[in-house]
Amino acid sequence: MIKLIGGIVFICLVSASIFIFNYFSVGKPIVEVLDSDPRNTGIKIDTHYKNYIQTSILAINVKRVSGEKSAADIFRVLLQYASKLKEKSFKLVLLQSKGKTKFKLEGEFFRKLGREFGEQNPVYTMRTFTQNLYTPDGDNAFGTWTGGILGVVKEQMEDFGEFHNKWYVEDM
Repeated sequence: MIKLIGGIVFICLVSASIFIFNYFSVGKPIVEVLDSDPRNTGIKIDTHYKNYIQTSILAINVKRVSGEKSAADIFRVLLQYASKLKEKSFKLVLLQSKGKTKFKLEGEFFRKLGREFGEQNPVYTMRTFTQNLYTPDGDNAFGTWTGGILGVVKEQMEDFGEFHNKWYVEDM
C-alpha cells in the first residue's frame, strides 16, 4: 500500500512539475501579452510545449475569441507573443484551435516575427505571413504570388483571411 501511495505522490509531483515548467517557460508570457493590452480582452489563448514535454515544439492554442475581435487582433497577439519569446528557439510552432493543430510554422520564422515586431511594417508581415505556413502534414498551406503589386496584395490578404478562418474562426 505504501508503494502505491508513493507512486501516486510521485506521479502527482512529476505532473505538477511539468505544468509549472510549461507555465513559467511559455504560458506566463501569453498571459502577460493578453493582460497587458486592453485590445486583447475577449481573446483566450493558451500555450504549452507539445505534449507538455517536447520543448522544441511550441503549441499556441486559440480557445475562445469574442465576436467583436478581428483577424488583426488575433494576429497582433501572435506577434506580441513572438516578441516576448524572441530569445527562445523552437523547431516548430503549432497553431491550434481548441487543441487541434491547424497549421505549423518553422521555429526560426516565429523567432524572426518576434525580433521584427515593432520594427517591421505590420501590413507587410500580414501579407507575407501565409506563405510561411504549413499544413499539419508539412505541405505548404498557401502559395506565393507574383505579378503586379495590387493583384499580389489582394491575393495575399485573401490568403490571410482564409488562414484565420481555417485556424480558429470556423471552430468558434
